[in-house]
Amino acid sequence: MSSKIFAVDAGGTSRLIKTPWAIDAGGTARRAKKIWIVDAGGTSRLVFVGQVTVTIVPGLANASGFAPVTLTTNNVAAQVTGGSGVYTYAWTYSPVSGVTGVIINAPTSPITSFTIRLQQGQDAFGTATCTVTDNAGTVGSGGCQVSIAATN
Repeated sequence: MSSKIFAVDAGGTSRLIKTPWAIDAGGTARRAKKIWIVDAGGTSRLVFVGQVTVTIVPGLANASGFAPVTLTTNNVAAQVTGGSGVYTYAWTYSPVSGVTGVIINAPTSPITSFTIRLQQGQDAFGTATCTVTDNAGTVGSGGCQVSIAATN
């Protein structure tokens, strides 16, 4: 579920706020990172969390070996900033060149690696993307290169 924030103007018309801003203690306007509301009973509830940013480290998953061979790359990890609560992860792989059939070893984990069986002279190059969703429904993604090669 994604939260939306609306403002009502003096004429009674509501409009969606796409980028909420807040004034800090020094009087500087800054992009709001979180917005909470407090109901009549005094219970607070988070209604807006800033964007989810995903960085994949390292930026290259690679492996090589003598063919025929099944190769598994080094681990890559999705590092997330922003958002709130528990995150869900969904990795995808898009081939750019070479052999297809790369397996994502942990497709719903923050850390994964990639495996493929290659014959002599074969390689597999592509891009891996991790899409992250927080518990408010805010989505972000990041990617890395995947390079797997069988040497002679």
